[in-house]
Amino acid sequence: MFAGDAASKDFLQMELLACEPPGRARMRMAVREAMLNGHKICHGGLIFTLADSTFAFACNSHNKVAVAAGCSIEFLQPAHWATCSPAKASSRCCAGGMASTTCA
Repeated sequence: MFAGDAASKDFLQMELLACEPPGRARMRMAVREAMLNGHKICHGGLIFTLADSTFAFACNSHNKVAVAAGCSIEFLQPAHWATCSPAKASSRCCAGGMASTTCA
């Protein structure tokens, strides 16, 4: 799945560090200057995208196609330029193409 994910792999240059059944994934993304908002921290939408991609790999690690029906996020700390933002996700349940996942 990662090989075909042009948005995560090529455009945002995320790294898939681990994708392990049942329902675990870890990724990271280097914060580049073009990703900074007016406060000189990584744009929240890009952090959300990192969380969403990690969520997707965790949900799909069960070898059943799953997509997000909804998602929410709380930003705990800013990501600064030239740092790597890590993300990890674990799915708690998976049934009928739906998964409940926690991402940190």
